[in-house]
Amino acid sequence: MLTSCIVHYTELEAEACGKDPAEAKLWYYGVSYGTVIGQTLAAMYPERLGRIILDANVDGVEHYQGFNPSSVEETDDAFAFFFNYCYEAGPELCPLAANATSAVSIEHRYQAFIRKLDTEPILIKGDTTIITGSLLEMAAFKVMYTPNSAYYALARQIVRLEQGDISELPAFLQVIGIPTLDITKLADDRLQLITCIDTAGRYALKSLSEYRDAVEHLVEKSTYGARVTASTNVLLCNGLDITPPESQLFPGFQTTNTSVPILFIGTTGDPVTPVDSAHQMSELFPGSVVLTQTAPGHSFAALRSDCTNAYVAAYIKDGSLPEKGTVCGVNVTPADVFSTGAEAFKMVAEALLAKAG
Repeated sequence: MLTSCIVHYTELEAEACGKDPAEAKLWYYGVSYGTVIGQTLAAMYPERLGRIILDANVDGVEHYQGFNPSSVEETDDAFAFFFNYCYEAGPELCPLAANATSAVSIEHRYQAFIRKLDTEPILIKGDTTIITGSLLEMAAFKVMYTPNSAYYALARQIVRLEQGDISELPAFLQVIGIPTLDITKLADDRLQLITCIDTAGRYALKSLSEYRDAVEHLVEKSTYGARVTASTNVLLCNGLDITPPESQLFPGFQTTNTSVPILFIGTTGDPVTPVDSAHQMSELFPGSVVLTQTAPGHSFAALRSDCTNAYVAAYIKDGSLPEKGTVCGVNVTPADVFSTGAEAFKMVAEALLAKAG
């Protein structure tokens, strides 16, 4: 397993420095899928940990079972941050806030446009891509990962698309970090293969009826995460049957005491790894603590928080942990987020224009 390779590398590094490999301690920081690796490391090598910070946590128990329905638990909260930040930033910074009377009115405008695209998609001349509501939802879902750079880009792009203007679509896609809105070109074989190897025959959905039940479950949990998750993550292992050698199989989690307590971190507006997943995994590791950051984004680093950064620095320095139930805010305002995003979008758009010219 990858975890064995990580520990072996740590031992080689210790040996190269003239230290006893058997005493080498592993310092680890993981985000998103990296938290699955970190959780597994802690479960398999609890005595070898130096410091371990797990940020934006996947529910590792669900992950190894092949279906992760809890992933959408905060997706609607993530979108609520976007609508609220847009309204608070105002129309001068958030184009989607023009004529808005509340954050709810911005949300209704977004929902209406999604419905319109489902019945009247935008055709791109000279391209096979058709911009539908589901494709824009997929892009918006990606935006929720990085509010500082992408909130403005999404608001601006929606307004442009409402007007039938696709001229800035390349800049929008570059800012949010996806190459195309064509879902058929977005397959990530690495994620698919790794996930299915982790699942190792335990894939939870084995029939169309089970898939339908899973989709209904997701719809009940989330307005904005269900369709994206049902068409991507839920189908990753569909039709595949990958079983690694027994030596590479992870037997699963149980209550484990580690040589140092783990610092779990989560934000309250994470579109794909809810903070509750951090709490679920923390319960398996006595002495660990969950630090919550009240903010959108996938990782505490999505928005600056001196509070969170101070706790992280203290933990790295001497292993000290915040009190259970500690909650941190951020040091940015909605206006800061949208103005930063506007500057980033302008730079990307100008660079693409210069390249084309």
